[in-house]
Amino acid sequence: LFFFSVSYYHKFFEVLLLKVNKEGPLKKDIWRAPGNQAQVRKLSHIMQHGRLVNIANFSVYTAASVIKKFLSKLPGGIFGMENEQVLFNSALHNTDADKQRQVFYRFVLNKVWFQRSVLQMKRFC
Repeated sequence: LFFFSVSYYHKFFEVLLLKVNKEGPLKKDIWRAPGNQAQVRKLSHIMQHGRLVNIANFSVYTAASVIKKFLSKLPGGIFGMENEQVLFNSALHNTDADKQRQVFYRFVLNKVWFQRSVLQMKRFC
């Protein structure tokens, strides 16, 4: 993945998130549509080598693709294996969409999961 100073990655990741937060609501399907693959590789390369970048030169789709690529490399995933199983079983066994949402909301609002996620991100960023 990316190997450089922890604080650099944290700042770089934060810049990507801020771009998506600012421009994402104005675009359609930013988490579905892939960014330009050449630009994704370029931005990832810049991130790997710790160079400065003008994020305005990249589309929100490219920023979202780099974020997805980064998150996909987290050891144990975003939720962790046990929590993924809970969510999967809920979707598999609850045909009622409201019950599925309740399980998801309880899960997301669980402080233990949130703390684990933050620690995982800090350790990896």
